[in-house]
Amino acid sequence: MRFINKKVNVLLVDDDSFLVMLYKKNAESYLVDLNTALSGEEALELIRTGLEPHAILLDINMPGMSGVDVLRTIRGERLVPSTDIIIVSNAFEEEYAHDFKEFGIEDFIPKTHLSPSRILDRVVSRYVTPSHVGESFMNSTRVF
Repeated sequence: MRFINKKVNVLLVDDDSFLVMLYKKNAESYLVDLNTALSGEEALELIRTGLEPHAILLDINMPGMSGVDVLRTIRGERLVPSTDIIIVSNAFEEEYAHDFKEFGIEDFIPKTHLSPSRILDRVVSRYVTPSHVGESFMNSTRVF
């Protein structure tokens, strides 16, 4: 686990625009610089043009390029090798278990089990020293 003393740079990749809006609103209460992509193609474009997030929150079921395809491309092309990828999806199918293990998925979080604020809690706690985490909760205005 690596600790940083600044905002955690996170890329959220999810085709659900309402959910993305909830994450954006909640991110205002955290030490998070949240970038978003509504498709796998958009995520790869952001990464290929220089975005180097600490973590990627990646949905699996998306139209067009699936999250698994995004994962394979990111790892296969070594686009952001030190970035942790966390699957945030309702789809955990056994057929993907091998891919998740092979590509070093840091975590799998079912969307229906945790709210965006709880998922951000989990991500921030991985990177920010405990003294800085407390600062992010003061004046918290979490939405969901």
